[in-house]
Amino acid sequence: MAEITPLRSLLSEMQRAHTQDSQLSSWIESGRLVIGRYPEASLCFDFVSERLTSAEAGTAQPRKEITYDTLAGRSTGTVRFVLDGTAHSYPSRKALLMGALTLLEARHPGMLKELETYKPRTKRVVARRPELLYEDPGLVSKFSAELMPGWFVATNNSTEEVGRYVRRATELAGLRWNVDASIEWE
Repeated sequence: MAEITPLRSLLSEMQRAHTQDSQLSSWIESGRLVIGRYPEASLCFDFVSERLTSAEAGTAQPRKEITYDTLAGRSTGTVRFVLDGTAHSYPSRKALLMGALTLLEARHPGMLKELETYKPRTKRVVARRPELLYEDPGLVSKFSAELMPGWFVATNNSTEEVGRYVRRATELAGLRWNVDASIEWE
């Protein structure tokens, strides 16, 4: 499985290392991006944590596969997202939001990028980095989840907010709300 990181994270970490020692080089060694005074590697870029670590420290454990069952959180009753007549059931509002956004992005690539600009009050629905989701940084670690590689979703949402967000995403995907897509709450 490939680990992916935004280029800006990699460049930022490399620039930070370069300001500490302008004689550093980087190379690939044993499948790792390492930095040091060749041939002695002193740092290694960890794609999971998006940070430079000691070359001897190894890397963080790979991310576990994300499923809606593991991300569902507290079960709030079965809810369904209906897309083109096909009902997709989820165990919670959080799982429904994530599932609907994933389906809509697959249907209309680029929808998440458009949705990222939608910020009705103090949070975004989705963002490229979790710290961009909330104005209050204290909410990020507890109320965000990785939607897919490179995208994060705010998870502290009321039923009404989930409905608004899914409707907005549906419209950005070029679909008609309550015709092509809808939510069935139980």
